[in-house]
Amino acid sequence: MAANEPPQLLHILGHDVGSVVVRFLDPICATKLRGACRSSRVAVTAAQRYWQTLCCRMREPSTSIPPTCWHGLFVQDHAASHMRHTRRKRLTQALHERRLQLREDSWLCSGYIDGQPQVGSLGNVVDGVELMAFLFRETRYAELRDDISQEHWMEAMAMAADAHDAGERNREHGVWPSSYHLALDAQELSDLAKRRAVEEWARTPSTHAVPRVLQDRVARLQRGETGVWDVDGEQPPPVPYESLDATQRAARRVEVSRVVAERMREETAALEPHLSALNSAAAGAIGHAHAHRFPASLSKRQRARLHDEAEALDLAHESSGGGRGRCLVVWRVH
Repeated sequence: MAANEPPQLLHILGHDVGSVVVRFLDPICATKLRGACRSSRVAVTAAQRYWQTLCCRMREPSTSIPPTCWHGLFVQDHAASHMRHTRRKRLTQALHERRLQLREDSWLCSGYIDGQPQVGSLGNVVDGVELMAFLFRETRYAELRDDISQEHWMEAMAMAADAHDAGERNREHGVWPSSYHLALDAQELSDLAKRRAVEEWARTPSTHAVPRVLQDRVARLQRGETGVWDVDGEQPPPVPYESLDATQRAARRVEVSRVVAERMREETAALEPHLSALNSAAAGAIGHAHAHRFPASLSKRQRARLHDEAEALDLAHESSGGGRGRCLVVWRVH
């Protein structure tokens, strides 16, 4: 069969097993099943030829992949969507085995389906989904997350007031940061809320099953052991600022100021190309038709920083979209 001719395999094979294989098997499955038996070998080989013809016909002549390398063409054009489908099926089945459902709003689920390495293995993701389901259903995790956020805000205000009274100033930014230094990112806030929720739950007798990732820690908490969280590089939460004496408070402010300066340097470096885009927008054409749309991959904190910078440049700015597709849009108004 010539590569530049449309596939006619269905016409050749008729309504037999070969036609079914050609229509529904992709090259990866075809390769695995090719040696199953002699009767399937012909049909599977036909499926491979179908994909070879299809990939070669749809490939632009300028491609760097040789036209005879059909598998390379398939991988380049179809592997990403194929693997997303495969990972989704694997995750759905693994969750079902623990009586859990795939959640579209879960960053763990979406991260695994998209192939993001930071979410870990399939087992890690299933453990994480099971843990979050337990925390939301059986503990005050959501409420505690809000409480901790408010506590850190109040602590930040107390630090700022003490720093002002002591005449402290941040060399990096001219003023000592008042609230930014304790604006926890989502992961830090979640980790603190998890600890508090689990510790609170462990003190209350319950017959509900504990997720496997928490079983050891809950058992140790119930036995009154200390250092339960001092594993895997986890650090215990710091002593509340209000519980420190004057000398300890001053030391805490110095350390916090150092951490904040380091975080802001890292954030500025990561946002440098986007800050350049803001400056270009400020010097560009006027009107919403010339708006610049920033990528949805930016975090909530990064978008907030760009909102502030856009305001300083007298640019109109708004967040558009929702969920994983939410992004910042800016334009020049005059």
